[in-house]
Amino acid sequence: MNRMFTLGVLAVLSASVYAAGGSMNGMAGMDHSGHMAMTQGESTQTAQHAVAAKGVVKSVDLKSGKVTISHEPIPELKWPAMTMRFTFRDPKLVEGVRAGDKVSFTFVQEGTLSVLQTLSH
Repeated sequence: MNRMFTLGVLAVLSASVYAAGGSMNGMAGMDHSGHMAMTQGESTQTAQHAVAAKGVVKSVDLKSGKVTISHEPIPELKWPAMTMRFTFRDPKLVEGVRAGDKVSFTFVQEGTLSVLQTLSH
C-alpha cells in the first residue's frame, strides 16, 4: 500500500515537472510550499532575470544585510510604488550609500527575498 502511494506521488510530480517545461527551472517562479524542494546545489537565479528599478534609500543595515528603499512603480512586476527591504550579499554593493540617496538598482526574486544584484547612486 505504501509503495502504491509513493508511486502515485512520483507520477504527480513528474507530470508537474513535464507541464512546467520538462525541468525544475521552469518552476522557479512558482510557490513551492508543500511541493518538492530544490536541492541545495540548484540555483533559482538561473531561471530568473534581474529587474531594474529606481528609488530613494531609507536605511542601510549592514548587520542584517538589508537596505530599505522607497522605489518607484515596477511595471514589469505590476508592483506599485512602495517602501521595502532588499537583501544584499556583498557589503561592497552598499559602500558609501546613505539614507536619502537616489539610486538605480537591479534585483532578482529568490522565493520571498528580493536580492540586490546592482546598486548605483
